[in-house]
Amino acid sequence: MNKDQDSATFKASRLGCKEHWDSVYDREISNFNESGDIGEIWFGEDAAMKMVMWVCDNIDLPDARILDVGCGNGHLLLELAEEGFTNLTGTDYSQQAIALAESIAKSRSLADKITYLKQDFLNPDDVSRVAGSEKFDVVLDKGTYDAICLKPKDLADESD
Repeated sequence: MNKDQDSATFKASRLGCKEHWDSVYDREISNFNESGDIGEIWFGEDAAMKMVMWVCDNIDLPDARILDVGCGNGHLLLELAEEGFTNLTGTDYSQQAIALAESIAKSRSLADKITYLKQDFLNPDDVSRVAGSEKFDVVLDKGTYDAICLKPKDLADESD
């Protein structure tokens, strides 16, 4: 399949649009303010907790610099903060997601352990601004991990 054929068969999705996520997080901010509900935990609590346990099992320093790319409501970082990690950064391209994550962290008295920043990961200036002169010890991307978790265990490796 050539590039033109591949592009023709690829279907765009609203899930790839910032406007969609801004709308989702506007609704989730409203729900949080009304009921304290932190919003959707995409692909469920189990997937998030697997990542938290991996970090806990493999990262010994509580002040390790950890970045969560596309943090959404901040759930993953909230769990890591509850586990004792103190140098956490979450980025998302939706300002509404950042606002929700900050509100939740503040309500749980975890705001001093987590920094949330609006970042368009496709903008090199934004990436430089977030990273600064230091490197992160761990970079998490739960969306990618969610996709990996969706692979059936009995599915043969298709890379061969």
